[in-house]
Formats: sequence, structure tokens, C-alpha cells
Amino acid sequence: YGSYRRYAAKQCVSQLKGVHQASVLDVGCSTGILLKEFLRLRKSWDVRGIDIDPAAKEKAPEGLKDKIVIDDFLTHKFQKKFDVITFSFVIEHVLDLNGYIQKAVDLLNPGGVLFICVPDVDTPKAIQQGVRWKLVNDPRWKIGHLRWFNPSSAFYLAKQYGLELKRCHHMGELFYHFSVPCQNFLKKVLGTDHTGER
Repeated sequence: YGSYRRYAAKQCVSQLKGVHQASVLDVGCSTGILLKEFLRLRKSWDVRGIDIDPAAKEKAPEGLKDKIVIDDFLTHKFQKKFDVITFSFVIEHVLDLNGYIQKAVDLLNPGGVLFICVPDVDTPKAIQQGVRWKLVNDPRWKIGHLRWFNPSSAFYLAKQYGLELKRCHHMGELFYHFSVPCQNFLKKVLGTDHTGER
């Protein structure tokens, strides 16, 4: 989880090569974990987050509380545009997908980066685990996904909103490219994480 946030921030920073001052908006920022990673990489950047959960700001570390706004992204009146906007495991939950994407596009500065991370139903892990995949039907995860994405839908969204898709990448899925017997052998030899998976 932590390595994913570092990866996301690095990907966004790499798209803005040579930019020393930039502004970031993390939509659905929770307690600001991704904001913290941006600041770790670029202390001079102006990072902001928005979330609908009041507990997000309350539970955020002291240095991030003042960077988080509790409000609805669609109705919030932003006073500026941003160089980077992130949706990290957010848009699969929203009712008005088009409204979210369009507002983000409208809030981006020219040459800005819209970073979207979603579960991909076409990954080897999703296909192998089927209804057991925790992002579909695990009783431990009441996550309320309203829609599902794959690389084709990423290309479609980019085209629909006049965006250039720079990269579509799966993270942490290499293990599931191995056959199931090979996976079981590796789990036995190397052990598993706290979820009992890889």
C-alpha cells in the first residue's frame, strides 16, 4: 500500500520533468498518504486534498491537516487550477463518473497530469480468482464498486475527454502470470503476506 503511493507520486513527478513549482490535488485523499509522498519528493510543491469523510482530516498527520478540505469534489468551488490531479481508487465508487472526469479536466493547467488508479478486471489475478477476488466479492471488503475498468476503458476515457494516455500499467501482478501450481510452490517456499496471498 505504501509502495503504491510512492509509485503514484513518482509517476506524476516524472511526467512534469523540470517543473520546480507545481500544484497537486488528490481527490478522495483520505488522510493524505499520497500528499505526503508528493511532499517527500518535492517539498516545494503545493499539495492539496479533498475528501467527503470528516474523519479524513481528523486522522491526518498534523502537517497535512491544513492541506485537506472536507467537501464534495463536484460542488466545491476551487480557487485555482492544478498541474496534477489524482483519483486513486476513487472513480470506481462515484455515481457521476463523467462529472468527476470533466471537472478534473477543467481544473487541469495546460500540460497537466490526470493520474487515475483503479482495479483492473482484466488482470491475471482478477481472472484467476474470479468471484473470490477481494475487489469483487470478498466479504471482508465492503467497498461499493459501481463500475469496473480495464485498459480498453482507460483508452476510451482518454479519447472521450481529449486526453493523451501516457501509460497504462499493472502494479504487483507479476506473481499471477505464473501458473497456479508455481504460485503455490512460491508461497510455500517464500511465505505470504498478511492477507495469505503473495
